[in-house]
Amino acid sequence: MDISRRRKELGLSQEDLCAEIGLSRQALSAIERGTEQPKVGLALRIARALGISVEELFSRTQMTRTNDAEPAHARKLGAYGIFDDGARFRLLPNSVVDSFWQVPNGYRIGDEVSLNRLGAPGIFIDGCDPLLGMLSGHLSKLLNVSFYWWSVSNKTAQANLAESLTHIALVHLPIEQSGAFGKSDNAVVVALADWELCIATKPGNPLRIRSIDDLFDSGARIALRVVGAGVRDRFDRWAVERDAIVSNDTAFESHLDACNAVRYGNYDATIAMKPVALVVGLDTVPIALERSYLVVKERGLTNSTVSSALEAISTDKVKSLINLLPNYRATS
Repeated sequence: MDISRRRKELGLSQEDLCAEIGLSRQALSAIERGTEQPKVGLALRIARALGISVEELFSRTQMTRTNDAEPAHARKLGAYGIFDDGARFRLLPNSVVDSFWQVPNGYRIGDEVSLNRLGAPGIFIDGCDPLLGMLSGHLSKLLNVSFYWWSVSNKTAQANLAESLTHIALVHLPIEQSGAFGKSDNAVVVALADWELCIATKPGNPLRIRSIDDLFDSGARIALRVVGAGVRDRFDRWAVERDAIVSNDTAFESHLDACNAVRYGNYDATIAMKPVALVVGLDTVPIALERSYLVVKERGLTNSTVSSALEAISTDKVKSLINLLPNYRATS
């Protein structure tokens, strides 16, 4: 979305917006022209001031179709994946909000070092579970192919897989709903890991939240995930059951963003993965067990790297790595 256009739709001058987000007019002008890209914290403030999500504000994907074996401008963009036997490419631009894209060895698209090192086509894994960061790095070294993790909601990951915009999608479901998952004629499903869903509160849990009812009754300001996220679907159902009015002024793209908003922002709590809440330093109140699955189209297995990745993920070595992480248990 064009920041300048959205600002004008709201009747805000540059001075108005700068005063609200604590930014100089010169810096805002550069962002509106596209010559500067804001860091995550600033992006969140801009999105909140404009009443939209960060995902709406900053476009992060580009697609092109070509008959060539490799798009001529792919190296300038940093990295790309090949789909449909080379007829389609998904490109990662270098003008993205950093921390949305994670790449092997700690580099992000947009860093000069990473642009020099990337170039060969890679494998995309989409999903919100930060376990994918470890997994992508491990597979990149093991198979000598770059794996790129894009942190997106359940809904977006599934949509990208359906449209052949990713090679592997991660989906998580409540344990009690997971029994029938994976019975698809068109996809291969691999159970990855179990973890706890929790209410994550400010350190010390000052509002003494101990249950979902407490969360709604306490008057807590809740950091919500974007619509389409699995935890957001649960939260919306709880709100309907309690006739609660939910403020939707800001929605956070990832578990990490939502937890950081509680730790450093004006929010009291969020619904999140316990592994992420623990890393951020929040107090946690357990809600339920969830299970993460990796999903691949059957025709996607014709890509030898994808099939090798699924085999590697099922090994005892990868499971032992998962079990070393806090609050994760590899699915047997």
